[in-house]
Amino acid sequence: MSNSETSVVDLSEIPEKTHLAFEDLLNHLLPLALEQLAEREKFVPFGGCLYEGGDCQVVIKKIGDGLPTPGEVIEQLLEMLRDATGKERNIVATCIVKDVKADPPDQEETESVDAVALEMEDRSGWAATTYLPYAFGADGQMAQDEMWARTGEARVFEAPGAVR
Repeated sequence: MSNSETSVVDLSEIPEKTHLAFEDLLNHLLPLALEQLAEREKFVPFGGCLYEGGDCQVVIKKIGDGLPTPGEVIEQLLEMLRDATGKERNIVATCIVKDVKADPPDQEETESVDAVALEMEDRSGWAATTYLPYAFGADGQMAQDEMWARTGEARVFEAPGAVR
């Protein structure tokens, strides 16, 4: 499903516990993506788990020989997150962070923009993807635009053996 087929969501409209979990993930993981973008103008997808109590663990797929596609890395990260949520009952939310082309909301004629996407999901079934658009100027400096969020798809906690 493309992001233009999902509805824009105001994260403040979701349950407070979920909103706080998503905010914690965003605050922990977004700076890592922005740091990598500033250094290399790209990054390999990575993930994260938020535990009861607020601890956040970054999940990175080690890349061996050959370069997997971002899609392959994401599938491997999803598998790792599903496995973790099936074994560790204190994980409350997960996130996949990736570099995407996204369609801004309310701008039908606008071209897709580069954005950091954070696909967040909590164990109660809520899922949302937050987008932070960015662009590099002629001077090589990165500029960011206003964030937006869309409804997401549960892909981790819906897995067999995952905690609901």
